[in-house]
Amino acid sequence: GCSTGLFLDAANKYYEVEGLELSNWSSALAKEKGYKIHNCLLADFIPPEPYDMITMRGVIEHLEYPDSELKNISRMLKKRGLVCLWTGDISSITAKILGKSGGISKASIFKCLQKNQFCDCLKIMDLSY
Repeated sequence: GCSTGLFLDAANKYYEVEGLELSNWSSALAKEKGYKIHNCLLADFIPPEPYDMITMRGVIEHLEYPDSELKNISRMLKKRGLVCLWTGDISSITAKILGKSGGISKASIFKCLQKNQFCDCLKIMDLSY
């Protein structure tokens, strides 16, 4: 979800933005900033028109069924639309050293993206250090 709208604040400088957030508290704060926030599940959301870009920052690792959610995102994008994901990699050396559990691996994300035909321009960047 878009939480309180911090990423929307940054993206709003360059794009027309709106968000989806399940938390009433967080979405209320984002709405106070003037953003259009949808309070529903991704599966229940029907955009008025397809989007150019959809971002998921720190979301995919919390989803019970990331594959079906990426399918939902696919139906919401324009034909050559972009999906931008950010998440930690549970299989990374950093996660292992810190003893992190839960989450999702790059390999799992890649399989979900392939299955949902996001591979035209798929690039997974390793930003760990």
